[in-house]
Amino acid sequence: RARPPTPTLKVCATYQDGFRSTAMYTMVGRAAAVKAQRSGDAIVQRCRNLFRKQQLPDFRRVDLKLLGVEHLYGPNAEPALMHSREVTLRLDVHHDSQKALAIFGREIAPAGTAMAAKHTRNSTCRIPWTNRMKGPPVADGSVGG
Repeated sequence: RARPPTPTLKVCATYQDGFRSTAMYTMVGRAAAVKAQRSGDAIVQRCRNLFRKQQLPDFRRVDLKLLGVEHLYGPNAEPALMHSREVTLRLDVHHDSQKALAIFGREIAPAGTAMAAKHTRNSTCRIPWTNRMKGPPVADGSVGG
């Protein structure tokens, strides 16, 4: 049951407390979880190095999560999931300066566009051929002759 109103006013307010940025990208391949963790750590470290050079303070908060391997379960995670070949990295950062988050954005962009889910491998295409077909196959897949 609800209680009657109190003689004091209850207030919930929000205020601006710096800036935050969130980046997500998918890493695929063998040891995807290890690669995603290392690349996320490397991006954060690179940003910190650039901050020092530009005399900016460190991030106020960094939260790196691996989605798809029960990262949030900690030691209770299913160990077999660490061998997944597809992991999404979620990287949340909090900073007092928009300039610092612009640096973070420039550093994370190549990971989302070049490192993740972009690996391609070319190979020859092999089509079964029997001597009952008349003529060689042509470019559209039909049999000529």
